[in-house]
Amino acid sequence: MPAKPKTVAARALANLQPGEGGCILETPTHNERLAEIGLVKGENVRVTQVAPFGDPVVLSILDAPVVVRRDDLVGIFVR
Repeated sequence: MPAKPKTVAARALANLQPGEGGCILETPTHNERLAEIGLVKGENVRVTQVAPFGDPVVLSILDAPVVVRRDDLVGIFVR
């Protein structure tokens, strides 16, 4: 019997912890600011730091650190 391919479920970027990341699968279409900083479908992103109370979050996008509020990350899913 052939092995079943592993499928990785999409995860919300807002819920990731430092060191976690992935390839962006889905983004909200109404937020041009996120697209300008590189949060677009197909781009790799990684959470590098989280402030002590959980907000803001430092992301690594295109090898550059970007500080974003968690509320701005709602609707972005990675795999």
